Amino acid sequence: MKNKFLILLLILITSTSVIAQELYIEARNISLDKKNQISVFENDVIITTQEGNIIKGDFAKYDLEKKFITMKGNVSAIDNKKNIIETNNATYDEKKKFLKVLMKLLLQLPKVIN
Repeated sequence: MKNKFLILLLILITSTSVIAQELYIEARNISLDKKNQISVFENDVIITTQEGNIIKGDFAKYDLEKKFITMKGNVSAIDNKKNIIETNNATYDEKKKFLKVLMKLLLQLPKVIN
């Protein structure tokens, strides 16, 4: 009986550490919807990927089944090479390890006189 308990404990510890290595998310307010497998993070959201990239924002909605995060409000991303992206809206696909920045761009060029 004691051996079975130790094996079960070892499996649980190993499983937890594997899950934690993929993505780490922290925030001041966290709410979970177990039925729809969605987690909502609000206020000072910080996401750290396994590769060492950091994504910060005001709001994040994480679809656990799709492994997809939607972020809103003061989003900044810093990759492991210290490149920085700032926007108001972004998505992160955990499966593809891909950050998509959603923004409107206004480009104004000076008039050229011939």
